[in-house]
Amino acid sequence: MWDVLWRACSFLLVICAGYFLRRRGVFGPKEYTVVQRIVMNLTIPSAIIVSFGDFQMDPSLLAVAALGLGMNVAMMALGAAVSRRKSRGERALYLMNLCGYNVGCFALPFLQSFLGSYGVALACFFDVGNSPFATGGGYVITSSLIDRQKDARSALMNIGRKLLRVVPFVTYLIVIAYVSLGLRIPGVVITLLTPAANANAFVSMLLIGMMVDFHMEPGDGKEAAKVIALRGGFNLLLAAGLYFLLPMGLEARRVLAILALSPISVLSAGFTADLGGPGSLSASINSLYALLSVIAMSVLVVLFGIS
Repeated sequence: MWDVLWRACSFLLVICAGYFLRRRGVFGPKEYTVVQRIVMNLTIPSAIIVSFGDFQMDPSLLAVAALGLGMNVAMMALGAAVSRRKSRGERALYLMNLCGYNVGCFALPFLQSFLGSYGVALACFFDVGNSPFATGGGYVITSSLIDRQKDARSALMNIGRKLLRVVPFVTYLIVIAYVSLGLRIPGVVITLLTPAANANAFVSMLLIGMMVDFHMEPGDGKEAAKVIALRGGFNLLLAAGLYFLLPMGLEARRVLAILALSPISVLSAGFTADLGGPGSLSASINSLYALLSVIAMSVLVVLFGIS
């Protein structure tokens, strides 16, 4: 148990290092974008490919992608229900901060550290269903709900085109299609990409620390607490349901329960602001929820007895 706790603390330590180095001026306010490009274009794709090195394809795992999509639909429905009498900006805040799971930059390296290649592969399947929401689909649906005059069809086509330029998402599709044909990723490819894959956990946590922002206006604390409690409470129920009720193997149920506690998509703050909502409050919620996610996911790892 102590080994698990120390490893979880190492994640928090790297996040804190990223935050304090930015506060001390070692990193500029926008220099996280360089690290973000490294993560999105190098370390995450490498981690995905390496995790599928000895993976045996099971068609039933495609249900995991459908689960990722279904969980986002449920969170958007919850956001629409609780915010239906609120202002336009408040609706944007609730809808954009309840849907979308930060799998690539957070859950993936976390599972990579504790559960190895099988956990990462399951997370990849989950993210195939989650990515369309986290990278723009949630924005399109929210825009359609609060701005009905917008052309949802063209917006969805635009999101589809953008998704095909998101390197991790395209990597998911290519690798899953490749292993579905019964092919194995060549050992030399695994060897070449392993250093970048091993760096993914550290670089991703550093990126989260560099992006942490606790700035709030007076009176924002109550609204932030509502959003965090709503998302956290609902996802705790989802995690319990996935673990105790899902008709899958124990390891798969463990992974999916942990994924349910993933942080909010890193793009939520920008989308909230674009929709006329409080972008700075959304960024603060994102930062606070990310720290709570580290703790909650670590607690699950301990409870599951994962070493």
